[in-house]
Amino acid sequence: MEKQPRNPSVTGRARTGRRYWYVLAAQIVSGVVVTIYLAIAAAHVVVAPSDLLTGIVLSVASLLSVAVYPSLFKDAIYVNREHVEWEPRWWQYVGIGIGVTFLAYLAVRTVGRDEVLAPVLLLFVLIAVSAGISTVYLYRRHRAVGVP
Repeated sequence: MEKQPRNPSVTGRARTGRRYWYVLAAQIVSGVVVTIYLAIAAAHVVVAPSDLLTGIVLSVASLLSVAVYPSLFKDAIYVNREHVEWEPRWWQYVGIGIGVTFLAYLAVRTVGRDEVLAPVLLLFVLIAVSAGISTVYLYRRHRAVGVP
């Protein structure tokens, strides 16, 4: 009878695959699109930051930004299993992303009292930070693995 480990590793899970980096690439595209959209909204050309369409665009992009972190975890586990020279530490990317977003939240709560622009700014920071994390991770992954 085989003896099972007492504390199974979180990296021992079977649900890792080579396609999780697609979510990270989609977040980069989403970050660029949202940045352009908010630049247009800030100029009040077609839409305004307080419009319903702006809220919908930011909500959809924010959901994708939240999905970046589990996808990054699963892709980092996949890359670590492939025995390449680069061993990504997923917790660094997730920690930096969540930490910067939390610091932006604290800054907006203490400085910004505009009830219309504060939620827009917070969601934009979430989207921009996760797009930046995705960009750095995919660049390093491309140099090591070569796929994306």
